[in-house]
Order: sequence, then structure tokens, then C-alpha cells
Amino acid sequence: MKSKSPLKKNHQARLDRENYKHWKKDSLRFGGYFIIFNGFQSNGNLKKISGNALKLYIYLGIHSDNLTGESFHGIETIAKYFGKSERTVYNWLNELVELHLIRRMQLKFNGPSHTFLQPYNTNFIDKKNKKTMEP
Repeated sequence: MKSKSPLKKNHQARLDRENYKHWKKDSLRFGGYFIIFNGFQSNGNLKKISGNALKLYIYLGIHSDNLTGESFHGIETIAKYFGKSERTVYNWLNELVELHLIRRMQLKFNGPSHTFLQPYNTNFIDKKNKKTMEP
């Protein structure tokens, strides 16, 4: 198999950079988004999290409100999407709670569970209240 010349590789690299730049710009402008910041790796979560819990975290991020980090997808809906049992999804959710990546709560008696994505940078400061946020 013949390898590409350095000139062709450089041209392809420029194309790849441009394609990514346009894709990112258009995605942010025309669609929702979910960002995983570099702090996800630096606080150790990337090493600790299982692959399936990470997939669930991305799923929750995609389905959460961009401003509040809140989502309303129930365990049954998530289990159906992943083709897994509700117990399995519950275990993944518990892993995310233990890693302080999400908080789940019911705001009303017998109401739906709300899932809130949590800031994962332990140095996150609530600038308005000037205090460290609790996980």
C-alpha cells in the first residue's frame, strides 16, 4: 500500500481542521450541545467512570437543558433507549451520583425524577455567593 506524500497529508490536515471548525460552529449555532470540559479528566472522573456510565452521562447531557443542566428522562425511557434493564440503568445512575456528576431528586411527591448535571471542577466558585459549591 502506497502512503500519501507529505504535501497530500498537509492538505488533508487543513481540510480536516476546516471541516471540524465549520461543524462545531454550525452545531453550536443551529442545534443543542453538550460540552465536556477538560476538568472532567483532571479531576479523575475519566479514569474512574465505567464505559456504560459515561454513555449515560453523555445521553443525559444531550437531553438536558443547556442553561440549567436539567433533564426529565425516566429510567424506563433510558432503559428502552439502551436496550438494558431498568436495574442496570439505575446502577449507572448511582455511579454518576457517587462520582458527583449528577444529582437526582423528586421535586413533588410521586412526581417525576429530575436529573441535574453537576459542575465537576472541584474549584468551581459560585461568583454571586462567593463560596465553593457543594457536590
